[in-house]
Amino acid sequence: MNTNTYQLTLLITERCNLHCAYCYCNGGSRTVMTFEVAKQAIDEVVALGHKHVKLLLMGGEPFLNFKLLREVVEYAEKHCEVVQIKTVSNGTLIHGEIQDWLIQHRESLFVSLSLDGDRESHNRNRCNSYDQIDFPFFIQTYGKNAEANMVVVPDNLDNLSHNVQYVEQMGFRVKCVLADDEGWIAERDCPRLAEQLDKLIQHYTTHPEVTPFTMLREALDKVEKPS
Repeated sequence: MNTNTYQLTLLITERCNLHCAYCYCNGGSRTVMTFEVAKQAIDEVVALGHKHVKLLLMGGEPFLNFKLLREVVEYAEKHCEVVQIKTVSNGTLIHGEIQDWLIQHRESLFVSLSLDGDRESHNRNRCNSYDQIDFPFFIQTYGKNAEANMVVVPDNLDNLSHNVQYVEQMGFRVKCVLADDEGWIAERDCPRLAEQLDKLIQHYTTHPEVTPFTMLREALDKVEKPS
């Protein structure tokens, strides 16, 4: 591991154009970061001598503050010797001029898409936003590295295996988390989760060319690389 690598996370906006059922942004503040604050944070990292910088730009929905996102990315590209930048978006605002700019900066900036599965599963908790997303753009821009962030709640847990496979077939690698504070009940939900994981184990066993989604991939890493 390069000890000279520094990860800097900037919350560039707490605003979002959606009101997803499980999101911490619901009812939150409307704070927006300024370029001066972002610039100062980057400058401080560079002044400490870190040559490798991993920059995470978070929201809210980061592309609601596209002007700042663009300024921060272009500033970091010029002032960090080696820079990796990532953000996570609901995808609904990534069209037209924004797509053109992302293509120009795809060597340094990576956008991970929030996607909970097929149209019905996604729309259930994400404000009917499925048809507002240009899925081919993400696949064509990021290729085999195209990534979807999936959130699981109790009411869509029984569709986990289906939704993971659905999103993989679209061309995405899948990251997956269980939503916090969504009424999970261990006695009820652990067997349901185990059933879905068993189905996915069978899926990956018969399709070894597919990279397992994160819940299983992290487990495999621990088995293959014991501490």
